Amino acid sequence: MPPKTKTDIDVELRSRRWNPDDAKAVRQAILATLDEYLPKTDLRINVSVSLNNDQNIKELNFQWRDKDAATNVLSFPSGELDNIHKWPTKQPLPLGDIILAHETCLRESENFGIKFHDHIMFLAVHGTLHLLGYDHETDADHQKMIKAELKILSQLKLANPYPLMQNNSDNA
Repeated sequence: MPPKTKTDIDVELRSRRWNPDDAKAVRQAILATLDEYLPKTDLRINVSVSLNNDQNIKELNFQWRDKDAATNVLSFPSGELDNIHKWPTKQPLPLGDIILAHETCLRESENFGIKFHDHIMFLAVHGTLHLLGYDHETDADHQKMIKAELKILSQLKLANPYPLMQNNSDNA
């Protein structure tokens, strides 16, 4: 089934550990999320993805979030979503950037007993929801985001990772 959203997803493999199948899985997860949760628009949407490594994401995490550690995914919304209904139709609306760190994603998938592709697809959904304004700063917001994630994961025929992540959180 073709995506409902006209979307350009620019994926850059910034580490040799990533491969084209990984990029395809991430694209699929982003498209599914945008198709479900992006406000109705005829605009072309642009999302940039960097499939990166722990060192680079650690530097970005410190620079932008003052956290001196690698993380699995970072999202940087462009802020343009608020302008979606005023955006010029001749140019794509940049939704933002998503960055994934291979080593952290792999370590987590192994610790949680989740297939690597399933985990990166979950993280791509999570990152895309951040671009769409979702967050997990409060319990209510966190529950709303989990509900949205689980809806997309179900559509992608992926299992709910939360019980596995919670049961193995001591290992993460």
